[in-house]
Amino acid sequence: MSIKKPIRVGFDMDGVLLYNPARIVRPLVSILKKKKIIHRKELQFFVPETIWQKTFWKFFHKSSLFVSPGMKQIEQLVKDGKIEAYVVTGRFGHLEKDTNKWFKKFNKNN
Repeated sequence: MSIKKPIRVGFDMDGVLLYNPARIVRPLVSILKKKKIIHRKELQFFVPETIWQKTFWKFFHKSSLFVSPGMKQIEQLVKDGKIEAYVVTGRFGHLEKDTNKWFKKFNKNN
C-alpha cells in the first residue's frame, strides 16, 4: 500500500500569487539593457541602497495590488491534499512590512 504524498510547490509572490500590472515594463527594460542604454552586467542584480531607491522600490511593489486569478485553484489543490504550497520571494528587507501584510491575507483565507 503506497501513501501519496502531496507535491511540494513553491510559488513566487510578485507576478505569480500577486498580480502586478507594473510588470509590463519588464520587456522594455530588457530591450534597454540589450541596446546598452541601461548599463548592467549580465549577472548583475540591482539592489536598492539609498533612501530614494528604497522608496521607489516600495512604491513599485505597491503595484502588486491584486491576488492572482489562479489563487483559488492553488487553494483548492492544497485543500485536496494534492500539493503543499510554499511562498518564495526575493523581496528586500525594507519591504518586510508589506510582505507580512500579504502573508496575513493569504493565511486568513485558509
